[in-house]
Amino acid sequence: MTVQSAEVGIVTADDALPAFYRCVFGLTEHPPRSYPAGVVHRLGRSDDVLVKIMVPAAPPTQAPQTPAQFWDRAGLAYCTLWVDALDDVVRRCGDHGGTVAAEPVEIRPGVRTALLRDPDGNTLEVMEGGR
Repeated sequence: MTVQSAEVGIVTADDALPAFYRCVFGLTEHPPRSYPAGVVHRLGRSDDVLVKIMVPAAPPTQAPQTPAQFWDRAGLAYCTLWVDALDDVVRRCGDHGGTVAAEPVEIRPGVRTALLRDPDGNTLEVMEGGR
């Protein structure tokens, strides 16, 4: 048995967050799925990349304040997205309500990373280059 793909799920209070992921990362929005508990927006580029954003029917409680560094608290704290144009993604992040927590930096030859926060404060490690 092996993992065949992975999906990232985010819970938010309204329909604004899907636009951030669509505009910043160039993801295509698939038809949303409605359930009694809420609506799930699905954004992706292929079957291997899917970001699901759930807007519950009843507003969720607010998450605790985002720590200064994602490693300052235990638990699921960030996701990694590999891109082919890191500088463009970083620019679009600020243009669409996100923030840059750490500017792009080369971490090894040919591999760059930046830390971003979406408008809800979720941390995204964005990588460019060889895996």
